[in-house]
Amino acid sequence: MAALLLIPSGLLGSMAGRQMLADRACLLLVAEVPFLIGLTVWGTWKVAGRTLRPVEDIRCELAAINVNDVGNRVAEPSGHDEIARLAHTVNGMLARIEHAKNVTERALQQQRQFAADASHELRTPLAGLRAELEEAQLHPEETDLRDLLHRALTDVDRLQAIIADLLLLARVGATKVTEQQPVDLAELVDDEVSARNDRVRVQLRLQSGVTVKVVRSHIGRLLTNLLDNAQRHARQAVRVEVYLSGDAAILAVSDDGTGIPEAERERIFERFTRLDAARSRDHGGTGLGLAIARDIAKAHHGILRVADSASGGACFVLQLPLGRPPSYVGSDAPTPSVALFWREDVAMISA
Repeated sequence: MAALLLIPSGLLGSMAGRQMLADRACLLLVAEVPFLIGLTVWGTWKVAGRTLRPVEDIRCELAAINVNDVGNRVAEPSGHDEIARLAHTVNGMLARIEHAKNVTERALQQQRQFAADASHELRTPLAGLRAELEEAQLHPEETDLRDLLHRALTDVDRLQAIIADLLLLARVGATKVTEQQPVDLAELVDDEVSARNDRVRVQLRLQSGVTVKVVRSHIGRLLTNLLDNAQRHARQAVRVEVYLSGDAAILAVSDDGTGIPEAERERIFERFTRLDAARSRDHGGTGLGLAIARDIAKAHHGILRVADSASGGACFVLQLPLGRPPSYVGSDAPTPSVALFWREDVAMISA
């Protein structure tokens, strides 16, 4: 406007005056554009800086977190905007990392303990075998060769059993889903029990048509371990049952022994755990049988627990998801057939 006032009033109406006015207006506009651009840039920078300051705070806090303090969290701004959601997501990620770190540390600790226990279990028969051989070498004339070979082979058998169980423990977690197949649990139990020669009679109560999708050899080994455990503790009878319970298959192995104290019912599934003299090496156990059984159950998305049996001993209950739904529904469904017999005389009794 100051430029316009400098123009003589007589020229305003002429063509030259209007041209001069237009030129001066253009000059004024050209001079103001850089100022306006600069002002816009400065304002944008200030607004963006204020907006992104919480992001920079999050970045600094994340940079300060290391493997030793993954329990720390970034500050979450109030509200529900993008910055607040970003901070919430970052804290969720840190929580998952902390959980994974804790799980890994526990697994490593368990592996270290397992390696130490395995070394101890392997060292014991090796030390005994070495002592026997060294004694025979020092006193060959006083050595009963037949007795020495028997004791040496016993130690070798124990070493072989421990190594086989260790290999099985490593393989259970690596089993592929494609190796699973539908299996009639009652038929599997009948086949496994028929192949055994136990000191205590085995009573079977099996419901047919209970189908599970499993690795047959692994479930067979689980049953073998439970039966071996029951045989070591039973007085007069071992009972095996297979039946449906809702949408799950149940396999129960019970004995009439002394049972397991409630406080020890989780510890017995730990590797190389023996509660008393009845579970000592003299009874042939490697200390891995129940641990293997629990791992096999978990690998098949099942649950293995222990409770009291009706006869006063221990009852190990395996719960597995069904491989297919039952072929009957409703309250009018027929009662499934059940077989009950004693193993000594294989005399079938109608249930």
